[in-house]
Amino acid sequence: MKAILALLCVASTAAAAPKPASHYAPLFEKGKKLVYELSLTSFDVVEGKDGKYHSKKMKPERSTFTCTVTNTATFAEMTVSAVSCDREIDSDYAVRPDGLWVATKAGVWRAGSTGDTFPTSAADIEMVAAPAMRARPIVTKKTTKDAYGGYYTESVTSPRKGTWCTTSDTTTAGVGDGAIETLCFTAGAGITRGMLDYYGGIPRVVEYKLKR
Repeated sequence: MKAILALLCVASTAAAAPKPASHYAPLFEKGKKLVYELSLTSFDVVEGKDGKYHSKKMKPERSTFTCTVTNTATFAEMTVSAVSCDREIDSDYAVRPDGLWVATKAGVWRAGSTGDTFPTSAADIEMVAAPAMRARPIVTKKTTKDAYGGYYTESVTSPRKGTWCTTSDTTTAGVGDGAIETLCFTAGAGITRGMLDYYGGIPRVVEYKLKR
């Protein structure tokens, strides 16, 4: 009997999912609520004294929104969670806190949107991009030339102890609408800041910070 119990314990340990790193672990605590302060800045097109049209930055609209970890699941390879918010802050998912999130021993990924079916196994998850943040991040900066004569920059910074931010800057890319996208994670808190500075057809700045 002792031998059988020992084997069961070994099997259970082997199947245990990697523990999410502290800077994004709160995203995998079922029932966890995150309240954010939101700032939305839009731009208006006005005619200048030179007769040309220019973009005029409007006064930011400030409000709050709340996100909740509504579901979690643990598989041998990963932990999965669904985060829902009481409003859609922008159509661009890149910096939003809501959606399906996956944590592995390598880091944390956005695996889908809030409306996607919650996975029942690891086989339901497809991760083709680099993690939104690694489990053991380091400060880095990488500039990559594109095929259209431009370049884009990706960086990881640590503005203060326990906080890690990843930023993508495509404003110098050779094609497409440029944007600066930032997402920050803090130990014991999860996602603490997100920012989208969009230079495309409808310029806007969307920024949120964790209130509690």
